[in-house]
Amino acid sequence: MQRFPGNEVHYVNAYFNRVADDLGIPKRNDQFISIADSAIQLGNIKQFKKKVFSKLDPKLLVKVMADSYLNQVKSAQVVDVNAQIPISEYSDVISRNDSIKLTSLNQEFGDVSIENYLSMDEDGSHMTFAKQSTLIEKEFLGALRQEKIVVFDDAVTLSDRSGEGSIKMLGNLFWRDVNGNCEEIDTKQLLELSPRVISETMTKARISKSDQAKILGELTTNIVSSVSDESIRDIPGAWFSDFAAVIRPLSMSLASYAPVVHLAASVCSIAGMKSLIQG
Repeated sequence: MQRFPGNEVHYVNAYFNRVADDLGIPKRNDQFISIADSAIQLGNIKQFKKKVFSKLDPKLLVKVMADSYLNQVKSAQVVDVNAQIPISEYSDVISRNDSIKLTSLNQEFGDVSIENYLSMDEDGSHMTFAKQSTLIEKEFLGALRQEKIVVFDDAVTLSDRSGEGSIKMLGNLFWRDVNGNCEEIDTKQLLELSPRVISETMTKARISKSDQAKILGELTTNIVSSVSDESIRDIPGAWFSDFAAVIRPLSMSLASYAPVVHLAASVCSIAGMKSLIQG
């Protein structure tokens, strides 16, 4: 961008168009895109795609969609949507809500239940718009599950302890499920889970050794790629020794868990490196 000041928007469009096909979205029509396109190197594109797809997951997309939906239904109103709305405004509120749903929202998002973003007080005197899009998110996730766009049945249970809920993994998604209430967990929380517990849980679920090796490989790849982003510098040495103990009976090659050895080195865990290399 320094080379062509004032053409930043064309650089943005150039990068956007490089991932548009992968995301299934239309490319941007920019007749000056060649100004930037020719200056973008292959390494830049690879780095850009890696960053985009490391942050892009079904849950994030659903949240963005739900937030957008809620903002649009609120924007259609003339009343103060951040305060309680007198019931005397009911007809006008519903009319405006129905209008934007019919003219645009239903085509873009499908029909969303009004109860998920507009509630009535117990005494029926006031209405309130939701401050968060949580219930809309749940409806969208339910629709994705039904359409098998996101197949949660394919999730792997990494831990299932009474009273603590279960920790599940689906691709690069990790969450804790407590009686149906799901909350995403970050890498630091994931590292608090011992590899031994993960191994015991998978064995109890009768997951084959070859599949366990594959799952552990995917798990460690996600952890290693996230550690630098989340600035994690304190990983207990016991985590590495537990990981070493778990992989021995799985006959995993050193190459398959080399990223974990690198991770131990990056956090200066000499004991962790020894346990992984020496076995």
